[in-house]
Amino acid sequence: MSYDDIIEVLAAALLEKADTLGCLEVLDGFSQRPDTEIEVSAPISEEMLALPLHKQEWPEECAPILKESGAATLGELVEYLNHCTAMGKKLNVSEDAAAAMFPALITFCYDAADMNGRRFFWEYILESNSLVFEDAE
Repeated sequence: MSYDDIIEVLAAALLEKADTLGCLEVLDGFSQRPDTEIEVSAPISEEMLALPLHKQEWPEECAPILKESGAATLGELVEYLNHCTAMGKKLNVSEDAAAAMFPALITFCYDAADMNGRRFFWEYILESNSLVFEDAE
């Protein structure tokens, strides 16, 4: 069995488990080393940037950020959040709202991805031995 075959089998198992438990629960099970903080970025493709935000159920803690951003699509929200980060602008929302947004974005993107996109997500995590997801096309 080749390396690629092993990654494919493992990714399929993670995909199946995520379909049952949800992607965040599976991600919570990852740990490179007990003393290492894991970082995860939302896997966003070009098609996902056009997704309307109102089609996703957001945790109520995210409502202030969604309102403040004025975003109608995922792309507009990501652009707003990136702009705030680049400018060093602190969001005018509670810590609970800020903490809820990132997991909600990951869930939104993962749920919106097709089966190939989800499989690619898990393969990337396994191959990179990292949960920093830099690019998804």
